[in-house]
Amino acid sequence: MRLPISLKIFSITTALLALMVVVTWLSVLNFRQLNNQVRALSDYYLPLQQQVASVEILIRQQIVHMERVMAGMEAAKPDADYLAKESNGFDMRGVNADQIVDSSLRFLAEAE
Repeated sequence: MRLPISLKIFSITTALLALMVVVTWLSVLNFRQLNNQVRALSDYYLPLQQQVASVEILIRQQIVHMERVMAGMEAAKPDADYLAKESNGFDMRGVNADQIVDSSLRFLAEAE
């Protein structure tokens, strides 16, 4: 028994339409997953990366202040005001770094 040509065309068209619906649905699911990943990136990872970079900058500044203190102490006549200023700068960078780390930890706790 042979099927009429109109039924063959209709069945092929229906199969193609079903295939297009499946592909479209998979694309929607992939875009939804991508949207969630981009949102997580912008809401959590990038701010944390900026905070880590700030801590790294503060640590490098602490290293500079410590080297200045050490160089000032090696001088024949150490300047007490200069050493106090550099030591204070070193301590302040440490306090700032600790505050940023605490802020990052609170941010991570909120994210969970």
